[in-house]
Amino acid sequence: NNEKCICLPCQDYNGFYSSDGGDTWTYINWFESTWGGMTYGGYCWDDKQVCVGYSPDHWAGARIGGKLEIAITRDGGKTIEHTGHMVKGLRRCMSVLGDDDTIFFGEWKTTDKGHTWTQLVDEKGELIIEGVVAHDYSSQRIFAINNTTLLQSYDKGESWEEITNFAVRPESVCYDHVNDIFYVAMDTHLYKIEKDRSV
Repeated sequence: NNEKCICLPCQDYNGFYSSDGGDTWTYINWFESTWGGMTYGGYCWDDKQVCVGYSPDHWAGARIGGKLEIAITRDGGKTIEHTGHMVKGLRRCMSVLGDDDTIFFGEWKTTDKGHTWTQLVDEKGELIIEGVVAHDYSSQRIFAINNTTLLQSYDKGESWEEITNFAVRPESVCYDHVNDIFYVAMDTHLYKIEKDRSV
């Protein structure tokens, strides 16, 4: 929502953030170590508040899909808050357009800039979404995937409806809101899904 705020997580080297559009960068020692650390996904709210996915399993665990915990700083990296919330879904963090308080990190959602989080699971504890993957830039509609299913929400993730199912799990999805076309990266190919949802 703020084009000047950029979060740059980094495997091996902890990560950086910028609040001036990339002119200057601030290093955050998320692991509070001398050599670095593994971070994936993330969001920069302003010049002090940043969140990332912190990998407590370090390099080996991170490489094979190990644990990922949401971590936050509210003072530009001087202190680190470990939330205890472990991400099972995508190692990706995305906001809702026009609402900087609401972000999704994998299957977790916050509406208060990360002070509290809700895991999006059903009554059986199964994931409702694995993560938000794309925006509709004409509205606050967001798109998410759950395994091979593409879903949409018009109410900031309060409810979800299925759009379509794929043969395999997508790696990434983009949406062209002008022409109502999805671009889906999966199975080592890029697919174009037209208005009638034909591929």
